[in-house]
Amino acid sequence: MTTPFPTRRPLRLARLLAGCVLALHAAFGLAQETTTLPPGIEVKSTGDHDKSVTLNLNNADLTAFISAISELTGKNFVVDPRVKGQVTVISAAPTDPNALYEVFLSVLKVHGYAAVPSGKVIKIMPDINARSQGAADLVQGRPQDSERIVTAVIPTQYLNVAELVPLLRPLLPQEAHLAASATADALIIADTASNVDRIMRIVRDLDRDNAFDIEVIPLRNAEARELVTTLQSLPSISGEPQAPGRQSPIAADERSNSVLIGGPPAVKNRLRSLITALDVPKTAKTDVIEVVYLRFARAKDLVELLHGVGDYSYKQATESGGKGGGAQQAPILPTAGGSGAGGFQVLADEATNALVLQAKPELLVQLKQVIKSLDIRRAQVLVEGIVAEVSSTKADELGIQWKTALNSDGVFAGQRLPGTSAGAITSPFDTTATPGFGTGLTLGYFSAGDLRALIRALSGDQYTNVLSTPTLMTLDNAEAKIVVGQNVPFVTGQFTNSTTTSLNPFQTIERKDIGILLKVKPQINEGDTLTLAIEQEVSSVDRTTTASDLVTNKRAISTTVLVDNRQIVVLGGLISDDLTHNRQKVPLLGDVPLLGQLFRNDASDYKKTNLMVFLRPTIVRDRETNRELTGARYEDLRVKQSKQDKEQSFFLRRQAGPSLPADGLAE
Repeated sequence: MTTPFPTRRPLRLARLLAGCVLALHAAFGLAQETTTLPPGIEVKSTGDHDKSVTLNLNNADLTAFISAISELTGKNFVVDPRVKGQVTVISAAPTDPNALYEVFLSVLKVHGYAAVPSGKVIKIMPDINARSQGAADLVQGRPQDSERIVTAVIPTQYLNVAELVPLLRPLLPQEAHLAASATADALIIADTASNVDRIMRIVRDLDRDNAFDIEVIPLRNAEARELVTTLQSLPSISGEPQAPGRQSPIAADERSNSVLIGGPPAVKNRLRSLITALDVPKTAKTDVIEVVYLRFARAKDLVELLHGVGDYSYKQATESGGKGGGAQQAPILPTAGGSGAGGFQVLADEATNALVLQAKPELLVQLKQVIKSLDIRRAQVLVEGIVAEVSSTKADELGIQWKTALNSDGVFAGQRLPGTSAGAITSPFDTTATPGFGTGLTLGYFSAGDLRALIRALSGDQYTNVLSTPTLMTLDNAEAKIVVGQNVPFVTGQFTNSTTTSLNPFQTIERKDIGILLKVKPQINEGDTLTLAIEQEVSSVDRTTTASDLVTNKRAISTTVLVDNRQIVVLGGLISDDLTHNRQKVPLLGDVPLLGQLFRNDASDYKKTNLMVFLRPTIVRDRETNRELTGARYEDLRVKQSKQDKEQSFFLRRQAGPSLPADGLAE
């Protein structure tokens, strides 16, 4: 009897081996499907066999990027050892593998590399060497717009290919290959598919039976494509009827913004003049009027300056328009009429402190920029001054005055005294101000009751006299003036008719300011230094003169000084010396030696005056500084007014007047 075990053991072993093979196959297949990709490349399945790829690489290795593209597209790459670098690609939406390869070609071109097909592999090499490898695709017809390197042969029928090379070479990048085959009348070009297609279209448009000498005209303002479209829409450029289906010998190169023209000389001259006339800046058909309201500057002060700016802009535009080859630069402004040379107007409205501008849009932008730069808050200068006379006056008088009570009038020597009673002097040392005796030390004595002798000695000293304390606030580089005095009339002419009474006599009078005059013009320099132009004048009417007309005394200072901010500057030295001697006497008796002193009065007056001016300028740049400087003076005035209102008389009650507000605003 046989057992079943020998038969089942081989069966179990076969099953075990089959299971191991399936497990290894699954593991191998899983390993193939989970290919490792660089970070930033995400692959998603969109169907049974479709995939989408999203690229978001930041400084990824270029070699790793090439390997990932090879795995995703199934293409084989041979990488040149010189191909190195970092790649950054940002993609907002996923793309399919076919479009992924075009993205890959664009990335290579950005980094200076190119992909050149060579059999079943694709060579990755520097872009400069790709054209000379001889493995680029040789296209037939127009190539598709792509970044891949292709080689094309462009035959010509009418054009001289040797003359085309220098014309087309500037339209291609430096690494592109362009050569002419004179025997085959063809151009050989190796570059990206997009550039090759562009050159083929240019050659096709120029290769006509009337396309002789080709000329390239660069444009300055117009766009080449729009300009060519406009010229091609004309029925005839040469002035002759154009054959049906025949286009104008003109083409546009958008890359260099140039126009290529050909044809007979008459046609090219016509095209050249049309291009020059159309290659001008875009301007409005009519002038633009705009009102600009000023904040700080005065409108009438800017009118002349803006006229100068506008005239200069027009002059520059006109001069630049006549220079250089090709298209001529048109002036910004027309030459027709107006306040300026270019037909623009600038008017000032003083009521609203506004400027009315009328000009072309290009000039209007320039004028508004100048206005914005000039219409700024200007700094101010507070000038505090003291005008003082530092003087020394000495008056000496010595004399004998005789006084008798007869008829209440006395015989006097030296100075006449009004009548007083004999008992007016009761003390030998009387310091009271008796009428007619003056001030000072008065000595007198009494003898026999009817004569009195008065000996008076008077000496007076005066030192400082503050004439004025002016305070001026003015703008930078603006003159400020203050006058404290009187307007005095002066006779400048008169007419008297002594022969007839038909005409009335008359006088001509001119009035002049007499008193204290201060003019200051500050200019703020760099570093908070100031240049002060100062004019100081002190004048008065001479009351002691015996002339028939008024005589004035005048002392003036005119100077320019440099001073720092808040620094005091002193001006002085106008010294005047006056020495006066006066003698009053009794005729004959006053001339007697020794005894004549009893009958005369001698007086001398010496006056020495020095006019001095003290000034302190302070720069005020903002409202806070202005409020700080003027607030203290305003508050002092307000306190004094308040004290004066509180003072009341017992017999007369005064009504309180309006008071100044605490914040400096009118109530």
